[in-house]
Order: sequence, then structure tokens, then C-alpha cells
Amino acid sequence: MGRKQERYRVNEERTYNGTPCWEWLLAISKYGYGIDYINGNNVRAHIASWERVNGKVPENHDLDHLCRNRRCINPDHLEPVTRAVNIQRGNGAKLNAETVREIRQRYADGNITLKQLEDEYGVSDSAIGSMIRGKSWTNITQEAAA
Repeated sequence: MGRKQERYRVNEERTYNGTPCWEWLLAISKYGYGIDYINGNNVRAHIASWERVNGKVPENHDLDHLCRNRRCINPDHLEPVTRAVNIQRGNGAKLNAETVREIRQRYADGNITLKQLEDEYGVSDSAIGSMIRGKSWTNITQEAAA
């Protein structure tokens, strides 16, 4: 097996949609992403893998690991999304699209205060206010809740 083929292994224990993760085995960044060395430059291995199959990542987009495995370079486990969507989907996110719709609706109904929402959902009052005013989570619409 050549050096190129030895860069990753198929991990049958970590799957997404029934397909295994291809875990990068060489250099890993402090953030847990594989690092490849191409044409004299360090690049994130999952980006290089995606681009080999699909072409350039669309401008102003990140690749989201749908399998939640940062070492995975399987192009089928990657999706180009805006930075906001990528952050919203992240492991550390306290809210999701459904919760944002729920918060907005509850506030619009007029039966709850920003402070009550802050306490209940465990996020700051500025985050709640920004969400309700449409300054954050702009990609989430109420219509999608139906």
C-alpha cells in the first residue's frame, strides 16, 4: 500500500447514514482536524478530500462533518454550509432550529419575558434578544416549523 493510501483508515464503528468514516491517521490539528500537505501547503485533509471529488468548496462556506467526526475525510460525510449554519449545528450549540422557532413563537405570543426565556434555555439575554429581533439565526424562518 502506497503512502497516499496509508493516510486514512475506514472506521466501521463510526458511521453516518450507513457508511463508515474514513479517519485521517497523519497530522492532526489542535482542533482535531486532519492536516494534509499539498503543493507545499498545509491544508485540512477533509477539505482536500472533498475538493478531489466535488471541486472547490463554495465561496463563504465551510464543510460540516455530518458524522460529527473531525478526523473523517469521507466526502459523503461532508456538506458545504454557511459559517452560521456550521456553528449552529456544532456539538457545543445549546439551540437548534426547532428551539429557535419555539422561542420566537413563545415570545410573539406575549406570555413570556426575555429573562424567562434566558433562564429556561440557558442562553444570554443578548442571544435571546438578537434571535427574536432577527439579528441571529437569520436562516431559520417560522414557516419551516409547519
